[in-house]
Amino acid sequence: VFYGQTQLGNATFAVTSSGEAAPDPVVVTSAAAGGTQPTPLEAVLVRVENVVVSQLEPPAGPGDTNPNNEFVVDGVLRVNDLMHLASPFPILGTVYTSVTGILSYRNNFSKLEPRAQSDLS
Repeated sequence: VFYGQTQLGNATFAVTSSGEAAPDPVVVTSAAAGGTQPTPLEAVLVRVENVVVSQLEPPAGPGDTNPNNEFVVDGVLRVNDLMHLASPFPILGTVYTSVTGILSYRNNFSKLEPRAQSDLS
């Protein structure tokens, strides 16, 4: 465990695909996805709907540094930039119809990881 995130060491793997489409996201509330504890939704593609940006650049968690390029929606769910940095970066009060991404637990926070700008609508 590294700063609250489970990590594998010396892992080997193979990626295979027969052209399947990505799974449909699981629609959840920002409260169900956010917070400071891992959830059963960790590593699941999720979507939160009708959310409002309530904080920009929240304080970094253990092992992270500011600026962290994160923002918070609905006061509880961090949106991270691990795979994609929102562009333009939102301002306070920005309303998103939906935000989709892989839910991860890193630096002691649950974070939504959008994969592309199209995940922010």
